[in-house]
Amino acid sequence: MCMIEDVDKLLVLSDVTRKAAKSHRCCECGRGIERGEQYRYETGVSDGRVVTHKTCAHCLIVREWLSGECGGWVYTMTEEDLVEHCNGYGHPMSVYRLAVGQRRRWRTRKGALMPLPTCPPTTHERAGAA
Repeated sequence: MCMIEDVDKLLVLSDVTRKAAKSHRCCECGRGIERGEQYRYETGVSDGRVVTHKTCAHCLIVREWLSGECGGWVYTMTEEDLVEHCNGYGHPMSVYRLAVGQRRRWRTRKGALMPLPTCPPTTHERAGAA
């Protein structure tokens, strides 16, 4: 089940891509967004409060896949939603690689930043190709 079905939507007021002038923390994976990296900066209203979210480029790929698969995502919960999709749904290996990458905060075993992944095909895209 997709998590997006059970939550209220965020009213997005601002959505811009920025280049980090200082270190930030990704709201999805918790990784430090280093100076010079591109990230998404979003401001919105949720439950009557103004909230901001900073998302690294790697986690934007996860959000892109969840949007295609489920029609959206829940801010700060993409990792949990992605892992739930990996439990027995028969997705391609590239979806499981996204889950592993996000769990590892997009770092290799030696600590280097993983390359930016490509967005895997969704169930709908694979069904249309068959």
